[in-house]
Amino acid sequence: MEEQVPLLSVVVLVYNEEAVVPDFHRRLSAVLSSLGARAEVLYVNDGSTDRTPSLLQMLRAADQVVGVLDL
Repeated sequence: MEEQVPLLSVVVLVYNEEAVVPDFHRRLSAVLSSLGARAEVLYVNDGSTDRTPSLLQMLRAADQVVGVLDL
């Protein structure tokens, strides 16, 4: 029987975080890669009025492990 690698789900709540989202995602991706586990990242946009929503969509387009939920 083959052992399955667990899936780690990281949920990140964001609100007007355009200044930090790209660097945060870069750092988070590095940590997740170092763990050797399958991972997914779900960003939950809580009604941001800055460029956060468009940055999240760009992350989702560039990285298949990223999901975005807009509230």
